[in-house]
Formats: sequence, C-alpha cells, structure tokens
Amino acid sequence: MTILITVPELWEDIKASIFLSVHGKYRHANALLRRWLETFITALYFDSELKKYDQSTKKNKSFIKKRGEWFEDPNRQHFTGNGGILHKLIDQDTDNNATQILKKTTSHNRPSSFRKYVEDIFKKLSKYVHYDGNPLSEDKLTCDFVKYDEKLFEEWYDILNQINEICNILTLLKFPEITGSDSDVDVVNAIVERCEREDKKLNEVVDELIRKGLERE
Repeated sequence: MTILITVPELWEDIKASIFLSVHGKYRHANALLRRWLETFITALYFDSELKKYDQSTKKNKSFIKKRGEWFEDPNRQHFTGNGGILHKLIDQDTDNNATQILKKTTSHNRPSSFRKYVEDIFKKLSKYVHYDGNPLSEDKLTCDFVKYDEKLFEEWYDILNQINEICNILTLLKFPEITGSDSDVDVVNAIVERCEREDKKLNEVVDELIRKGLERE
C-alpha cells in the first residue's frame, strides 16, 4: 500500500515538527504539518483508487504510473481545487459521512463540511510555507525567532491533533474493513473510538518528545 511506503517519511516529519515547535520554530513546524497532511491524503487517494480495479486492468496500471510520477515529483499532482486530490478523495458521500463522524469525536470543531474543514487547515498551513512571499529556506534563525510563544505553540498543537483525526477518519472510511465491523453504525462507532485512541497515543508521544527536548536544554 502507498500509505505504508510513506509512513517512515511521515513519522520523521511528525517528530521533526514536534522538535521544532518545542524550540520555538513554529513556522517550520507548521510547514511540516502541511506536508504530513498533503502526503497522507495523496497516498490514501492512490490506495483507495487502486483497490477499485483489478491489477490487470488499464485503469490500475494508469494509477500505478501516476503514483510513480508522484513519488518522483509530489508537485505534479494538484492537491486543492476542482479536480484536485482532495476533492477526488473526499467525494460527496465521504464528505457527508466524515462530517457526521467529526461531530462525535473529541474535536472541538463542528464544521458543516469535512472537506472544507480540511481545505481550511491546509490553506492555513500554506501561509507558513510562503510567508510574506519568501520561501521557507530563506528564514533566518534569529534569537527572536526561537522564543517560546504559548499561543503559537497551542495553535500548532491543535492542528497536529486535527490532522491526526482527519487521517484516521479518512483511512477508516475508505477502508472500513480495518474496523472489523459489519454494519454502518458499527463502523462509525469504531471510527470514533479509533480517533479517540489515536489522539491519546499521539498526545503521549508529543509529551514524551517535549520532555526529552526540555531535558537537553
């Protein structure tokens, strides 16, 4: 599966984002969150499409080719907008189901559209990649830049948890067999429970990495 191929890279991005946030580098930390969101959703899109077609079909081979092109150059795939990966993965049914599930999870947001919710988070994170028109690589590590800012840290922390929740909801909606449930109601309940467990696990990882980071200070 495409997701499994990308997991090592995604996990490194998550850990790096946590490390950077602990040291006050919120712009870099948020840029990595955007890459996590974009990479995961694109990988999930390819997996969800590939499972629809037999391996011997032209459609399957076409998606495998597109996936290979994406591995070589992630920018070749449009992520947002009509015809983008996000709109293709979160179709109307997925949007409706995910919106209802989000209302039952630990999220403090209650959007009217799950797809718009994801788009808004992506757009918010994009400003950290193109801050004031300057690419991220031009940022200078000044003393002011590495100051701890409680508000910025909490904003980063909220988005971290939101992306984790988004990834879990979409994965289980596209691959409900993972839940081991038979009925739609059981699947929804399983997704809600999974989101709560994964949220707790991620927070434990964050707390542990923060503790280790502070010990090195």
